[in-house]
Amino acid sequence: MDEIYLKVYANRSELVLPDGTFETFLEGGMSSTAKTRYIKIAAELSNGYLERQILLCRDFSSNLDFSQLSQEHRDLLDALVNSVTSEVGRALVCLTILQLCVKAIEPKQNIRLHKGSNSNRDFSWCDGISMRSLDKQHITPVLRKYELLKLNADGFMMTRSLAENYPYSSVYKANIRGARSEWVGIVEV
Repeated sequence: MDEIYLKVYANRSELVLPDGTFETFLEGGMSSTAKTRYIKIAAELSNGYLERQILLCRDFSSNLDFSQLSQEHRDLLDALVNSVTSEVGRALVCLTILQLCVKAIEPKQNIRLHKGSNSNRDFSWCDGISMRSLDKQHITPVLRKYELLKLNADGFMMTRSLAENYPYSSVYKANIRGARSEWVGIVEV
């Protein structure tokens, strides 16, 4: 078996990997563990996590050390950034920024699971977090403040193609414009 595919059930999704193993994503209200992770991530972002990273990158005297990144990952990030045009690519770059912030702040959070809710009326994964809320409150405002990307004030997650009810993976079927394969490469790490 050398392909990846997604099985969708009434209460879960299973991402089947090329080696036959699979990841299971349960649907339902956010678990207490996911809520705790979300609170930690939101607090770090509120306390300026992304702004500090931007300022660190802007300070050329800081001698940033990218040695922990493989050349493959550097190439993926470069291609992702270089793919941005006036018409495509911004949402994927912003989503990647959000996902990298989430992973840096709380490594145990699965960045495939972009929906989390306390309400049982709304679609949610038990271990998911509301990336739309994090974007609107913490990512888009900071990127706009530093004029890094021109974005809708409501956030990049308002793009419907990023809000489908299945986990981000190489089999994510929504019509995403931009460097999709590079973004998937980053998600799959």
